[in-house]
Amino acid sequence: RDMSRASASESLYALARDCLVVPGTPSEDAATAILRAHPWRDIFEALERASTTDGGEEDAAAARALARKLGETRAGVDALARAFDENDATFAMRFERGFEDAETVETACALVRGVYERATMEEGARAAAAATRAATTRRCGEKDTGTAIAASGALLALCARFPEMLEDVLGDVLEETSREGGTSEAKVRGLAFAASAAAANEDAASERTRSNASAMPSKTLRGMFDAVRGFVLEPSRDGGEASSGGASGGASASRLRKVIGSFVMDVSQSFDELTDAPSMTTDGAANLRTTAARRRRARTLTAERRRRRRDAKTRDELSALAPEVEVLTLNAVQRRAIGLDCDEMHFVPVGDASGWSAALLRYKAKEGVETRRPIVMVPGCASNGMTFDVDKTVSLPRYLTERGHEVWIVETRGVGYARRWTRPRSDYVEVAPPTDSVGEGSGGGIEIPMMRSVGFGLWDFDTLLNEDLFCSCEYIAEVCRRGDLAGVGHSMGGMLLASLAAVGPKESDIGVNCSWSMTRVCTMASCLECSSESDPESPASVYARFAALAGHLPRGLTANPSTTTVHLPIAPASVATAEAFQFVLGPPPPIDGDGASAPDPAKAFWRNSVSPVTCHPGATDSEFLRRLLLRGFNNVPLSLLIQMATLFTPGGMRSRDPSMGVDESSSVRARIARDSERLKYLDELQRARVPVLAIAGDVDPIFPPNQVKAYARKVDAEYHVFGDASSPRDDPDTHYSHYDVICGRHAPHKVFPIVAEFLER
Repeated sequence: RDMSRASASESLYALARDCLVVPGTPSEDAATAILRAHPWRDIFEALERASTTDGGEEDAAAARALARKLGETRAGVDALARAFDENDATFAMRFERGFEDAETVETACALVRGVYERATMEEGARAAAAATRAATTRRCGEKDTGTAIAASGALLALCARFPEMLEDVLGDVLEETSREGGTSEAKVRGLAFAASAAAANEDAASERTRSNASAMPSKTLRGMFDAVRGFVLEPSRDGGEASSGGASGGASASRLRKVIGSFVMDVSQSFDELTDAPSMTTDGAANLRTTAARRRRARTLTAERRRRRRDAKTRDELSALAPEVEVLTLNAVQRRAIGLDCDEMHFVPVGDASGWSAALLRYKAKEGVETRRPIVMVPGCASNGMTFDVDKTVSLPRYLTERGHEVWIVETRGVGYARRWTRPRSDYVEVAPPTDSVGEGSGGGIEIPMMRSVGFGLWDFDTLLNEDLFCSCEYIAEVCRRGDLAGVGHSMGGMLLASLAAVGPKESDIGVNCSWSMTRVCTMASCLECSSESDPESPASVYARFAALAGHLPRGLTANPSTTTVHLPIAPASVATAEAFQFVLGPPPPIDGDGASAPDPAKAFWRNSVSPVTCHPGATDSEFLRRLLLRGFNNVPLSLLIQMATLFTPGGMRSRDPSMGVDESSSVRARIARDSERLKYLDELQRARVPVLAIAGDVDPIFPPNQVKAYARKVDAEYHVFGDASSPRDDPDTHYSHYDVICGRHAPHKVFPIVAEFLER
C-alpha cells in the first residue's frame, strides 16, 4: 500500500483488514517490514481502540488477525520480547486494563505464549513474564472459558521455559481459581492447570521434591494415605489445637498454596507408577534414598508394562494373561487397614481380553436370619466401595445383611481395588507384620489389599455395562447359587444398574438361556435423563455445565483413542482437598457415641464449608467426609465422561457413539442398538417393566429431585424424596444432598428402611 496516501493509523487498519482475507502467515521479511512501519505499540493501541469502540467489531477482528499472524512469526515474537526488555509497559498496561472483550484478551494471551515458546531473547522473555504474569493469572479465574484456557496456556508455556517459577505460578493460580465467590468451573480449571504444569515440568518438580523431602517424607499417593491413616480410621483426640488461627493471614494462605501445589506435583510424578511401600524412616538422607529407589523401580515397572503391552498384540495373547479368580478372606486387621467391613474380596476377570479384574466386595448375610435375594451394589462415577460403607454406623451393606441379604459391591475397572492383568500381584498387596491378636501367629505376615491409581485407560459407560457388570452378575449368581438379583446403585451406579435391568436378561430367562437377572433396582440420587426437556423448571445439574463442554471439544480429541485414554485426576484432587482442610483447621471433630459431631464452634468449617455437590453442610458427619475424600474417589476416563454427557440431552442416556474409538474387548452380551441407531436406555427401561425405586435428596444439585421425579414417572417407578426443601437452608437435620442419602447421619433410620422394604418384596 502507498503509505503516503493515508495516515499511519488508517494504513494500519487497512493492513489489518487485509489479514482477514489473505490466508497464511507473513514471511519473516514481511513481518519485519510491517513492524518497522507499525511497531507493537501501535498494534496494541489499535487493539484497545477497536475493542472498546461501539460498532468497531470489524476493526477489532482485523486488529486481532494482524496481531495473531505477527505473533506466529519469529520476527514478531522477538520484536515483542525486545519491547519488554526495553521497559515498554504498553502491552502490560493494556492487558491489565485496556482490553475489554474476551477475544482480544485471548489474542493477548496467545502473543505472550508465543514469546515464552519461541522468542530467542532470554532477557525479553523474562521481562514479559515479570510484566504480564500477575494479570495473566487473574485471567485464569475468568468466567469466560475461552479466556481462562488461553491464560492457562500462556502460564503453562511460562512454566515450561522457566521451571524455577513453577511453584509460585501454581500457588498464584490455585489461589485465584479457588477464591471466595469463584465458580466451580474455575476451581476445576485450577486443579487441572496444577496437574498439567507439574507433568510438563517433571525435572523441576523432582528437584523440589528432593529439597522438601524432610518436610513431606511420604511422596506417593498411598504414602499420603498412610501418613494420615490415624486420622482416617481413628479420629485424633489431641489435634484440636492445630486449627487455632490457621484460617487467617497471608502466611497461612501461602503455606496452604505450597502444600496443595507440592502435593499435586508429587502425585503427578508417582501417579500409577510408584510402589506403595510406605517410608520406614523420617531421616532426611534415608528418605531420599528410599524415594530414589521407588522412582527407579517405577521406571522399571513402566518400561516392563509398556513392553508387555507391545507384546500382547492380539486379543488371544492378552486373554492368555487373564488370571484365575482370586478370593481373599479378610480378618479384623485387614478390614481395619482398608477401612471397609466386607468379609471377602473376589477378584474376577471381566471380558475375554479386557486386561482387568473387577473387585467384588462380599458382605455375607447374618446367620440365623431368613435368606433373601442377593444384592448387587454399584457406586457412582469416580467413587468406590467406601461410598456405601464409610463407617459401620452408616453402612447400607451391613444394614441389609442383618436382614438376610448377601451384598456384593462391584468395583469396576479403574475403581477401588480392581486390578490390571499386566501388573504383578505384588503391586496390589502390602505385607503387614503379623499379630497374634487375630490368630496369625509369628510367621508370614498379613496381606493388606491396596488401591492403585490409574492415569490412562480407554473405556466408557457401555464398557462397564456390557463387560464388567455382566461378568460380575454371572459370577455372583454362581457363588450364591441364586439368580434373582436386585441392585442398589448410587449416582452413575444407579444408571448402570437401571440400564442393566433394561437390556440384560429377564427374570423369565433364568435357567433357560441365562443364570441371572436384575429383577428390581433401587437408584439413589440417580436417573437416566436430566435434561431441560425432562423438567424445564429444574435448575441445571452441576455436572451438566461440565458435560456441555464435551460438545465443544475438538473432534480430533473426542474421536482419537490415543487422547480419550486420559483420566481426570479426581483422586489427587479429593485428597488435596482433605489435606488442605487438615492443614488449616486440624482434624475434624471427633464422633460421639451416636455418630454425630460434637458441637464445637472451632470446627464449624468442617461442617459448614464442604462442597454442596457432595453433602449438605452438617448432614453427613465431617469425619466420614474426610474418609471419603482421602480414600473414596478414583480417577475418571475422558471417554466415560463424553458418553455421560448424553444424560443431559433430551431422551437421556444413550449407548456409545461408534466414532469414539472405544471397542469391546469381548463379545457384546447386551443389545446395544436397535435399527442401527444409538439406544436410549430410558426407553429400554420403560419397555422392560422392571420394578424401580427412585430416591432423591431435596437439595441434590447433581440430580435435582424434580428430574428424578420425572424419570420415575416415565418408568412407572416408586419415588421418594428425602428432606424438606421448605426448611431453612442452614438446618442440617432436614436436608439431603448427593451423598447424604447413603452416608448422612439420618440415612440409617430414614432412608435404609425404605430401601430394605423395597428389596424384600
